[in-house]
Amino acid sequence: MTKRRKPKETNTHHRLPKSRNGGNDVNNLVQVNVTKHRAWHTLFQNYSPEQIAEIINRTWIPTNCKMVVRRTHDQAEQMPKPPLPEVH
Repeated sequence: MTKRRKPKETNTHHRLPKSRNGGNDVNNLVQVNVTKHRAWHTLFQNYSPEQIAEIINRTWIPTNCKMVVRRTHDQAEQMPKPPLPEVH
């Protein structure tokens, strides 16, 4: 007998939070796993990407290097695009 897996619950995450003038436009919304969504907001509240990068650099990355940086549009275009992780 095969166990049936319960479907994973998802809810809507605003990429740019509504509190930062993010709207309900389809490009600003993504469905994410409920548990991961809660974890995201527990860690990062409604911080901007720049603030999150600073938190990651300050807290998790050795002080002699910076791992999370914003690239210019030209730099981003030249970089190969890694596959996106599957979000549940």
